[in-house]
Amino acid sequence: PNMTCGIGFVGGVQMWTSSESPRHVYVSTSQIGPYALFWDISRVDIDSVQLTTVETNVMSTKWGMLRVIILTLIARILSFCCIKMKPPTVPIQWFPDGEMSFRGRLEVNLLNLGASFSARSKKGKWKTLHSCSFEDTNLQLMGSTGGSGTARMEFRSSRSGDQVDIHLCAFKSGGKTSDTTTYDRFDINTGQYLKRVAGGKAKSDITGFVAHPMDGRAQFVYYEWEKTLLEVIPGTDGDDNLDWRKTFVEDDLRYIRSYFQPSMTFKIVSRQQSDDAWVLYAESDIGHSMCKGSPSAYFLFTRTATTVRKVNGTSSEVKRNIELIFPSRPEMKSYKLARMDPVHVKARDGEDLLCYLSRNPPLPMIKGVHPEPPGPPPPLVMMIHGGPQARDSWGYNPLCQFLCSRGFRVLQVS
Repeated sequence: PNMTCGIGFVGGVQMWTSSESPRHVYVSTSQIGPYALFWDISRVDIDSVQLTTVETNVMSTKWGMLRVIILTLIARILSFCCIKMKPPTVPIQWFPDGEMSFRGRLEVNLLNLGASFSARSKKGKWKTLHSCSFEDTNLQLMGSTGGSGTARMEFRSSRSGDQVDIHLCAFKSGGKTSDTTTYDRFDINTGQYLKRVAGGKAKSDITGFVAHPMDGRAQFVYYEWEKTLLEVIPGTDGDDNLDWRKTFVEDDLRYIRSYFQPSMTFKIVSRQQSDDAWVLYAESDIGHSMCKGSPSAYFLFTRTATTVRKVNGTSSEVKRNIELIFPSRPEMKSYKLARMDPVHVKARDGEDLLCYLSRNPPLPMIKGVHPEPPGPPPPLVMMIHGGPQARDSWGYNPLCQFLCSRGFRVLQVS
């Protein structure tokens, strides 16, 4: 009766399972009932239906909540007297390691809503590895509703010690603070910054991760500027168990990119546990021949490795293949859809704004140029997305297509 599982007001979706203990499920719980904003983490035994608290949130009890509020008020009063006091922080998201020990958390302080990432060493000591103010917080990373953020902490033990990779924002490296999110590695015991694993692109945050289907280690990252881009995370520098350079992923991604045309984007939807079969989702802004006239479709990527005997020994031969599973919108093939083009607009302060302009198919080219249709320009609809972490993306958009079919052009400002 006191369990709040799945989604609450503060923090992402908190529910985990482990292949090492398949009869246990880890979920968000609260001692003060379903109206809690901040959660504990509990383990549910599926067979006995027994609930065991494994991590306690200071704000999950009435007395704990009162204590945090009082300390926050004291810190506020002292700030008026120019006396600095570190305000208490509250976990809003938890991160387990491979043994389902919850050693990472994303925290906020209630004084100025600044965010921080903390990790617990194997000796049980918590250490704050990175903090940033509310003004510098990336809301795409933090999220505003359950599970909407892209925050990530991945623990790893190697010959170099106890380490963690964190997807964070506003991190200063080499004397420069990144304006986009980064994936950085830290030593948990010392708090020392070790290296940049991915991210730090000039134009795009990391918008998602693709993990190995068995151990959950991140292998790919998504970026999204004008269109979605998938990249392989570099090798792990001597980690004996997790050297992705020994796998096929870089060649797999190269093969997939060469298969789809430049006018399409793709994402990895799911992967078989043996990792030799992937389901892909490919998309265009209009109907595409590779999708049988649909703007998007699902494809199956397969990889088979066979041993070939030769005179001087044996070698491994890898064969890759992609085949269409089904188009996702087959009914759209009979329609002439409007194109969506990335365009850039300079704001008054000089900031470059990425926009998407949807308009009906142009007239046939004359001397290499598409002429404008006769008559006055069609009316323009400005379609504004919500927030605070939302953005527009390139691809098939039903509302844009509807408006264009009625004679409008549509501009989305991201």
